[in-house]
Amino acid sequence: MRILLVTARPDDAGFVDPRGIARELLEEVAPQVEAGTITLEFLRPPTLSALRKRLTDRKLPAVQVLHFDGHGAFGDVWMSRDGLHLRSSGPRGMLAFENEEGKQELVSAEDLAQVLQDSGVRLAVFTACQSAQGAMDDVFSSVAARLLKGGIDAVVAMSASVLVASATRYVEAFYRALAKGEAVPLAQERARQALHDDPRRHLSGRYQEDEGEPVRLSDWWLPHYYQQRPLLLEPTTSALAGRSSPPKRKRPSQEANLPLFNQEMPAEPRYGFSGRSRELLHIERALLHEKLVVISGFGGMGKTALAREAADWFARTGFYQRACFVSFEQGGDAPLLLSTLGRFLGIYDGSYNPNDVPAAMSRIEQMLRKQRILLIADNLESILSAGEAPPGTGIE
Repeated sequence: MRILLVTARPDDAGFVDPRGIARELLEEVAPQVEAGTITLEFLRPPTLSALRKRLTDRKLPAVQVLHFDGHGAFGDVWMSRDGLHLRSSGPRGMLAFENEEGKQELVSAEDLAQVLQDSGVRLAVFTACQSAQGAMDDVFSSVAARLLKGGIDAVVAMSASVLVASATRYVEAFYRALAKGEAVPLAQERARQALHDDPRRHLSGRYQEDEGEPVRLSDWWLPHYYQQRPLLLEPTTSALAGRSSPPKRKRPSQEANLPLFNQEMPAEPRYGFSGRSRELLHIERALLHEKLVVISGFGGMGKTALAREAADWFARTGFYQRACFVSFEQGGDAPLLLSTLGRFLGIYDGSYNPNDVPAAMSRIEQMLRKQRILLIADNLESILSAGEAPPGTGIE
């Protein structure tokens, strides 16, 4: 079973941590992902054109579950035709995808249904506000209903605005049930039951000096489930339980046995990492456009911790396969960088000489063509000719 997660966070819409839903999904299906029975794929960039390209690429495995995590709305749709701006015949459900610049692109239910038609997607999940809301006089005006009309077997959508805390708890219980091989309707009921049994959401206080108390909300009814034909989604090899002997497993490749990080990578913060979610999103977008990212600021602000968190998150979500950390705190030059990379990539043999920069770069380039490696160079100000870097504006 392959799940494609689309996490859209346009700059000109209310910001929500992109990792909120994704973290819960990752944690719930992690054992199945490791066993190879479930594949979790992240769409980058989260644009409609990227989604169309992914679903129509026959060289890639088919997607059975599409999960959109982002803003949703219900209202009038304005279309452009021959230079004219035309209003739709009535309000429609819309989803806030991103465009190439990271800004909001409202996608109507009709446009999304056209992209998903004949795509192989059987279940669509929308943790987006009002994605199940429709007009009284048009049963197919909601995102959910329009996708059913377009041929999707089943849809999960929200009938009104939903809190991030509620959506997160729903996703946790829903995918936990799916990972166990339970039927989709039963997974839906498990998730709604989880919302019902614990109505506590995020902490809130009337005044800043007051201790926060959890908001209690009976919003278990918000996630709606629509199904028009029998649907059975289960881990790829879920039938293993009934077999007398397990199937032969593929021999792990040499790359699979390589460490995710090099030994120089800093350890996780003692008390975990929190915040900086917007900065992490900006780093991801810059790297996606093949730009170098510079994190600048005064000492002790958490620059290294942010870089380390970026490496961990990008590796977990498949943006990069591995990450290499090089510190110039004690000085250094190009051979130091090439030496660290050579050891990390496993090419430090008798013929590899980091002091021969052109030859070493040629060897490393060959390796980098085979796998995506994130390189983090820390304390670069230590080797600048002026001795220090002027404070910047953050991420450039």
